[in-house]
Amino acid sequence: MTRDEVERGLTEIVQQVNGTDPALATTTIFAADTSLYDELNVDSLAMVELAEAVEERYGVTTNEDHLHELKTFGDAVDYVDSLLR
Repeated sequence: MTRDEVERGLTEIVQQVNGTDPALATTTIFAADTSLYDELNVDSLAMVELAEAVEERYGVTTNEDHLHELKTFGDAVDYVDSLLR
């Protein structure tokens, strides 16, 4: 799976978790430096839901300690990509 595929998949997951309108899924909103918390409205509960959705979609196991380190959309893409390697 390519990094672009991971990015597209994670975009879909974030949209599902926080109810973002798919029409707003532009590269500006889901840029690497976009804040998960401030700009994408991912709170601690949403982060748990996001992790569960990632685990289900990709068949990986996330680490709760690492989830707290994710600050941007790019961080999340990097993390999921690393789990798939």
